[in-house]
Amino acid sequence: ELAHMDQDAGEIKGAIDKLLAINSGLAKQSLLKPLVLVNLAGLYEQDKQPEKALPVYQELQAIKGFEVQAVSSLGRVYETQGNREKAIEMYQQYLTLTTSEGAVPQQDDPARTMVRAKLNRLQR
Repeated sequence: ELAHMDQDAGEIKGAIDKLLAINSGLAKQSLLKPLVLVNLAGLYEQDKQPEKALPVYQELQAIKGFEVQAVSSLGRVYETQGNREKAIEMYQQYLTLTTSEGAVPQQDDPARTMVRAKLNRLQR
């Protein structure tokens, strides 16, 4: 909550510092870990520090149940950095992860539609 208060007040560095302190005390299996990682990476992006957001999203990617959110975010960060190849790789991985084995993905899923559009644009 204190980190969110800092963020709301425009004190991004203070919010980052608080989340780093919390994260350092969390076990890898902690249920709070993904929440802290998502917020920390988002703050790094907000603070225009994508190089610091990447390893946080990569750590999130290793947590079961958060792979989809992580690869989507990684794609976005790579895209903003101009790393076309890695962005394409992450967006393709997103589409693979969001396709149920043996099932046809929903055609009207707005997130998948957006990722497909980004992928098409990057592959041109």
